[in-house]
Amino acid sequence: MTASSVQALTGASKEKPVDDIARFLKEKSSFTEEQINTLICRLREAEAENLPVSHLSNRIKEGVAKKREFSDILQVLDRKIAQFREARNLVEKFARKGMIIKEKQYSIHVLGELLEMGYPEDDFINLANIAILRKIKCEDILGMAKLQMELQRKEFPFSETREIITAAILKKMKPPSIKSILRLLRDAKIRGLDIEKVRKIVIEGIEKNNIQWIKNNINTLGSK
Repeated sequence: MTASSVQALTGASKEKPVDDIARFLKEKSSFTEEQINTLICRLREAEAENLPVSHLSNRIKEGVAKKREFSDILQVLDRKIAQFREARNLVEKFARKGMIIKEKQYSIHVLGELLEMGYPEDDFINLANIAILRKIKCEDILGMAKLQMELQRKEFPFSETREIITAAILKKMKPPSIKSILRLLRDAKIRGLDIEKVRKIVIEGIEKNNIQWIKNNINTLGSK
């Protein structure tokens, strides 16, 4: 059951996330008062640190809906809080360096999720440093990182997508164009095209700063 399904079952609430989850746990869980207080204390601490508490609350609701043991839910919660702290530290570090961040909570949430899925911290650091030079928003870098994760699951190594993103940023390509290039790589993989040939087309197209050229040549490759 997803977090959205849980919310649909429990109904929307105008309460603050921590107050909402406290009420939810008392009404819907079989946890003791001490166990509930332990979870609430964790959330209060996260709230004080300006971490994405709504997401943490939803993870607790998911665990309760799936009838997970208290110890399992607490373990997941502690791991998520640690990941969000790591993400927050990175986001704030690069904000101090001059990175443009429009939605801090969103950036912490997405980066924390990416780190949990195995996204390399060094990749974010490398791309963030280049983004500062080109005045690219953190949210755009994270959008590219999400596509990197998708490509990595299709056996396209982080090192290769990082090379492509870096080259495109240095050529002053706009974030929507860079994301389009990553989607072209994903689609080429799905179509079973020769990925080495596709990669060469992409690199050459970036040098030309011409995404249409990339699209045309990939389509030509696919029609052979």
